Amino acid sequence: MGRFHVRVRSWGEKHGQFRASTRTSEAHCCDDAAAASSLALPPPDSSLPCHVAGAADGSLEVYRTLKVNRAGLRKSRLLIIDDPAGVIRQLKPDGSVKFETPVASVASVERTAGSHGVVLGCIDGARLCRRQYEFATGLERESFVFALSSSMRRLGLAAPAARASPVTRVLVATWNMGGAPPPRGALGKWLGDTDAALVAVGVQEAPGGGDLRAQLQDCLGAPAAPGGGSSSSAGYLSVASVSLVAMRLHVFVRADLAHELSAVDTGYRATGIGHVYGNKGAVGVALRLAGDSFAFINAHLAARPEKVAERNANIADVIGTMPLGRRGGLELSDRFDHCFLFGDLNYRVDAPFQVAAEHAMRIAASPPPHGPTAPPDSGVGCAIGTPHEAAEGGTSVGRAPNLASLRCLLAQDQLRREAADGRCAHGFCEPRIGFAPTYRWE
Repeated sequence: MGRFHVRVRSWGEKHGQFRASTRTSEAHCCDDAAAASSLALPPPDSSLPCHVAGAADGSLEVYRTLKVNRAGLRKSRLLIIDDPAGVIRQLKPDGSVKFETPVASVASVERTAGSHGVVLGCIDGARLCRRQYEFATGLERESFVFALSSSMRRLGLAAPAARASPVTRVLVATWNMGGAPPPRGALGKWLGDTDAALVAVGVQEAPGGGDLRAQLQDCLGAPAAPGGGSSSSAGYLSVASVSLVAMRLHVFVRADLAHELSAVDTGYRATGIGHVYGNKGAVGVALRLAGDSFAFINAHLAARPEKVAERNANIADVIGTMPLGRRGGLELSDRFDHCFLFGDLNYRVDAPFQVAAEHAMRIAASPPPHGPTAPPDSGVGCAIGTPHEAAEGGTSVGRAPNLASLRCLLAQDQLRREAADGRCAHGFCEPRIGFAPTYRWE
């Protein structure tokens, strides 16, 4: 049965954290060359070209940098802003162009902590590609950011930092695919029409072959080409994907909010045999959007009705040890402003099968009505139903003719019992459930 939990930090906690991070950021941005000795780059690669045509007359802005790849390895590169052509180029030591992108494709510029670096978020088709560079001093980095912002303004583009922060809506969806591809048209009906700022889709037992990310992208819609003007439908960009055996997690951001995105990270934790085999465990994506930090955790926990304690241990293991974001000894639910735990958690209903099946059939035959009002005790503006309803609408069970059957099953729900007794998912809250069991009762 697909379930998700959300941990939302209080305004006071988040506000205090935000103020602290702002002070850190301001101190870091004021670095100058004299303060760069401990963080300075290695000596520039002498093989890099010393002169670039156009640099002398000021038409090009040229910077010596270190390009940082995903593994953390650094290579000397020249980074060039070609203002007349409206492009950014990265040159290899032999002077050839390694990477080139229009200035108009830059959706975000993120200063990195602990180094004089920036991460450029560039739109490439339907993906948001992140490229990290380090400069010798904070002054050189700020010079690059200023030159890039100036180039964007001259092209009639709004600099990323000048845009307004959005009010965040999140769509979270989970599906155990049972090793079979989705029926034709099923993904579109499942996700529905959404204008959510972030979309996180987690699946378990995904079939081999096929490209689920591309299928999800088709359902959500790709953005217009950079500089192509605004549209009532912004489309979505793929932010990150992570997998562990047959678990998948894909996260998308609405294209018009990509400039607000930073600090994207991925991680996983296997909880199968010996905590090595990944048939069970979790995958996660972390990010920041408009100043708030988010974590999305897609989990597939131990099966069998009697393995309640093992499932509890799986959750504790994932929340406590998954390498995601800045750890500092904190659990996932305390590292982020908003933490979503969802997936095939495998908790069951502790009732004789025939009794549970009869209740489930009554609920399925007369499903509860859906309305825009979230349950008052849910803690978030959503309720668990279909994946679309879970993040978009809210489910009211109070008017349902099957309320007695629903209450009977919920009273024997293992996950609700374990969480209420403090044995799992501490600090998380689950919105009201308004749907029948979805696993092996038919």
